[in-house]
Amino acid sequence: MAIAQPADPRRLGQQLRHVLADDDVVVSECLIPPVLVAYVHALQCTGCSRGASRSGRRRLENAPRCVHDGGVRETTLETPIARRAWPVLLALALALGAPGAAAADPVPASAYQALRWRSIGPFRGGRTRAAAGVASQPGVFYIGQVNGGVWKTDDFGRTWRPIFDDQPTQSIGAIAVAPSDPNVVYVGSGEGLHRPDLSVGNGIYKSTDAGKTWRHLGLADAQQVPQLAVDPRNPDRVFAAVLGHPYGPSEERGVYRSTDGGKTWQRVLSRGASTGASDIEIDPRHPEVVYAALWESRLGPAEDGNEFRGPDSGLYKSTDGGTTWRQLKAGLPDHALQFDIAIAPSQPNRLYAAVAATAPGEPGGGRGAAIYRSDDAGASWTKITSADERPTGRIGGGDLMVPVVDPKNPDTVYVASTVAMKSSDGGKTWTWLRGAPGGDDYQNLWINPNDPSIFVLASDQGAVVTVNGGKTWSSWYNQPTAQLYHVSATADFPYRVWRDRCPRVAPGRRERVRLRRARSAEPRYRLRRGAQPGDAVPVVDRPGPEHHADPDPRRLPLRAHPADPVLAAAARRDVLRGQRAVRVERRRADLAHDQSRPVASPSRRAAERGLARGE
Repeated sequence: MAIAQPADPRRLGQQLRHVLADDDVVVSECLIPPVLVAYVHALQCTGCSRGASRSGRRRLENAPRCVHDGGVRETTLETPIARRAWPVLLALALALGAPGAAAADPVPASAYQALRWRSIGPFRGGRTRAAAGVASQPGVFYIGQVNGGVWKTDDFGRTWRPIFDDQPTQSIGAIAVAPSDPNVVYVGSGEGLHRPDLSVGNGIYKSTDAGKTWRHLGLADAQQVPQLAVDPRNPDRVFAAVLGHPYGPSEERGVYRSTDGGKTWQRVLSRGASTGASDIEIDPRHPEVVYAALWESRLGPAEDGNEFRGPDSGLYKSTDGGTTWRQLKAGLPDHALQFDIAIAPSQPNRLYAAVAATAPGEPGGGRGAAIYRSDDAGASWTKITSADERPTGRIGGGDLMVPVVDPKNPDTVYVASTVAMKSSDGGKTWTWLRGAPGGDDYQNLWINPNDPSIFVLASDQGAVVTVNGGKTWSSWYNQPTAQLYHVSATADFPYRVWRDRCPRVAPGRRERVRLRRARSAEPRYRLRRGAQPGDAVPVVDRPGPEHHADPDPRRLPLRAHPADPVLAAAARRDVLRGQRAVRVERRRADLAHDQSRPVASPSRRAAERGLARGE
C-alpha cells in the first residue's frame, strides 16, 4: 500500500472525516499525522473508489455518502479480530508518522519554537484542601489546590496569583503561616486524603519571603501531608501530620516534629507502617500542648470503593511538646476510624472533634460520623450532633467534616462539610452559613484571629473570602485551578477547545438537570460514563433540544451525525443527553447495540430508535 504524501494540515479537517471507532475510542484523522490517512482510508472507506471493503467489516446500509462523494460516513470494525487489530495498526501508523520519519510533518520544527503557553481558562476554581491567612495583614490569604499548586491574594480574594508553579509538585494538602513571622510559610504536598482519584506529593516546602521563593524540606516519601501546625511563638518549631502511601504500607508515616525550621525531622508519634496522621493542632496559649489524630487507612488496588480500615486509628494528646503521648478515649466511640480536631483559641479547654465511626463504603454509608465536644481539654467527650445530621455530611473517601472555632467565642463553631454550617450555641443547633456560594463539598476554613468576620472558605469549587461574616463573598471564577478530566480540540479554523470538569448525571428517575454556561459540543468530544470524574463525549455541533436515551453503560459508542446533534454522558444505567437543560429518564431502546446504522433523520430515526425530542 502506498504511503500518502504529506498533506496540508489546514485542509485535513475539511477533507477527511472518517472515524476509526471502537467501544471506548474515537480517533479523528484531523488530529493524527497524515501518514495515518492511508491506513484509515484502506480500512474504512466502503463503497467508494478510495477504499476497498474488507472481510470482517459490515457495510453500512442506508448510510450517508462517503466524504469523498460529498457526505459523511462513520463505520466500525465489527469482528473481534478486526477490533483487536486496529490498535496495532494505529500504533504502527503513529510511529511511521512521528517526527523524523520519511513522511514527516511538512511544517518545519522551527515553526514550533516560538510557541508559548498561555492560560485559556476555564477560570473556575477547583478542589481546594488548604487555606490560611495572615492575621496582621487581613487581605492576605494562601490557598492550595489538590492539582493547582499554591495561590496568594493580597486584596481579600479579588485577584489570585500562582506562587508555586516552579515546584515539581502541584498537589497541595496543607498550608501554615507562622503566627510570629508572616513571611514564613510552610506547605505540605499531596491531597491529604485517602480517596479514589487522588494525587500525591513529595514532602514539605518552606518559604521565608512570603511565597516568593521555596525550599524543599524533605519527607519526600510522605506522599500525603494533610496538616501542618506552627508554634505561635517560634516559627522554627513545626509539626507535620504525615498520612503516607495510600495503597500500601510505608515507613514515613505519623507525626513529625522539627525544631530547626524543617532542616531535620523527628518522628514523635507512630503506630506502624499502615497508620498515618491526619490532623495536628497546637494549643495557641500553651504551645507544649499538642493534639494529633492517627488514621489507619488503605485504599484498594482498584477504584471500586474499597477502603481498608484498622484498629490503630485514635485521638492523642501531648503535654510536653510532642515527646510523649496518651490516647483520648472517654466518651468517644469504640473503634473510631478518623478524627479532625479544633481548639477554641479563646478557651483552649474547649475542643471540638469530627469523628467517623463507620467508613462511607461500610453498612451505614458513613453515617457514623458525628461532632463531639470536650470542655476539659480532651479528658471526656460528649456527642453534640444527633437529631440534626446536616453538619456531618460526607461525600466519601476521607472527606471528613472539618470543624473550626471562632477565635473570640468558644460557642461559635463552623463546619466545612458537604455544606458549610455554623453553630452559635456550642453545637446544640446549626444553621446554614448564610451567603455561602453555590456548590458543595466544602473542605476547609481559616478565620482571622483579630477579626472573626474575615475568613476564607475552601471547597471543591475553589476558595472564597468574606469580610462580613458570610453575608457576601468574593468570586471563585478567578482561580483557573479546576480539575479537567478531558480536553479536546476541533479541526475547525479557528479551532474550538472543549473540556470536561465534572459532569452532572442523574439517577434512574426523571430529573431536571441544568447545564449552565454550557455550549454545544463538537464531534470527537466524548464523555464516557459521566460519573465523577469523567472523560469527554461525542458529539454535537449546535445547541439542541432535549433528548432521552438509555444505552448500555458499559458500551457507549454513540455515533453522532450532524443532522442530529446531542451531548451524551452515561453513568450506570442512565444517559444524559441534550444541551442547556436536559432530562434524564430510562428508556427501553438501546442505541449502543446497533452500531451499524447511524442516526440519520432527527424526526423519523429518533423516534424509531427511542430518542424522544422535545423542548
